[in-house]
Amino acid sequence: MMKDTFIDLHTHSTASDGTTPPWRLAEAADQSIEKALQEGWISVKPDRMVLALTDHDTVQGIPALMESVKNRPDVTIIPGVEISTEYVDSKGSHEIHILGLGVDPANEDLLTGLKFYRDGRRRRNLRILEKFQHLGIHIPEKDLSHKPGATVGRLHIARWLVDHGEAESIKDAFDRYLNPGEICYCEREKLSQEETIAMILGAGGIPVLAHPVRYNFMSRKELETLIQKLKGLGLQGVETYYTLNKPEQTQYLEELTERENLIRTGGSDYHGSHKPGYHLGFGYGNLGETMDRIELERIMR
Repeated sequence: MMKDTFIDLHTHSTASDGTTPPWRLAEAADQSIEKALQEGWISVKPDRMVLALTDHDTVQGIPALMESVKNRPDVTIIPGVEISTEYVDSKGSHEIHILGLGVDPANEDLLTGLKFYRDGRRRRNLRILEKFQHLGIHIPEKDLSHKPGATVGRLHIARWLVDHGEAESIKDAFDRYLNPGEICYCEREKLSQEETIAMILGAGGIPVLAHPVRYNFMSRKELETLIQKLKGLGLQGVETYYTLNKPEQTQYLEELTERENLIRTGGSDYHGSHKPGYHLGFGYGNLGETMDRIELERIMR
C-alpha cells in the first residue's frame, strides 16, 4: 500500500451500533485525517481514501455511503459486514467475529442470512428487556433505535441506561448488567463459522477473522489452531492491524499471516462516540504507520 492512502477496513455506522450516519462516514474520515496531522500521527495528508463499512449483521448503510461519495473520485468504498459466530471450548461459549469485505450487498442469500442474525438479536434483546423489567427498570423497545431496520444490540440498551440515569457510562452498564455472567446478559443465536464463511464467499466477499487481540479466552496455540481450521473452511484474511493491538501483538499477527499465507487487513473498529478514541484510520493514534502494511492489492482484486 502507498503511504498516500488513508485506509480503514473496519467501521460502524448508525445502521448498527455506531453514532455516525453512513452518509457522513467519509466526512468523519476527513476530520480524522485533520486530527492526525495536528497530532503528528502522520506528516503528509493522504490524497486517496479506502473505507469499508462493516456494520453488525447488516449492509443497509452501504447504499447511502456509496451515494455520499459519488462525486469524490478520491474515495473508494468496500462494501462489508461484521458477523458474530459461536466458538465453544472447555471454558464455555464465546463469540468470534468474521468480517466480510467486498461482499455484494444485494446478494439474496447474504440478505437472508443477515436477517436471521438481526431477528436473533431482537429475540435476545426482548429477553434482556424482560430481565430489566424484573429489576424494576422498564426499557421500551421502541426507544432503542429510531432508524427502521437498524441492527439493535446491547450497546443501544447500554446507551438507554446511561441516558436515563441507570448507569454512569457505557462501560458501567456492561459491567453491571450486560457482560457475560452479569444479571441481564442473555446468549444470542448464532451461526457457525462454517456457515458464515460460506455465506460471505457466496456473496463474493473475503472472509476475515476480526480483531484476534480481543479473544483473550484462548491461548496463541488455540488461536493458531482456530485460524488453521477456518482457513480450511475458506478464511482468507486476519485483521492484523487494530486499535487495541500492542506492537508485539501486531508483530505476532504479521508473522502468523505470513506463515499461513492469509491477507493482512486492518481497521479502527470506529463506532463514533460509542467508542471514544477509536479514530477512523488511526485508532488511538497507533495505526497510522501499520495501516501502510495492509495488503490492499489482495483485497481489491
